[in-house]
Amino acid sequence: MEDDDLWTRVRPTPGVTGEITGDGGLVLRCTVTGRCWRSGSDTAAMWIALQQHRWRLAPAAVHLGRVWAMDPLLVRVALGRWVEELQSHGVVEEEPPLPPGPRPGCAARD
Repeated sequence: MEDDDLWTRVRPTPGVTGEITGDGGLVLRCTVTGRCWRSGSDTAAMWIALQQHRWRLAPAAVHLGRVWAMDPLLVRVALGRWVEELQSHGVVEEEPPLPPGPRPGCAARD
């Protein structure tokens, strides 16, 4: 089992885009529903960290913990709550687990 299999991973739902505003805030838009969500710089940093870490919550929290000089476990809790809120609004969805076996583009191990 690879590390990716152990981490919670999400992805934006189809049609959702994120934009960082001039003041460092975050605007999320859904082209399917026309809805728009605005938030501040902390959530913008979380959105960027999720993108940088392939939408995996734990590595994103570790990264943000270092940047913010905070305990990564506390950041992970805050990030998890925010992601749950985004899920409840249909902005992100949990990434389905990869099926067992070799990953696409990877050689099988002996």
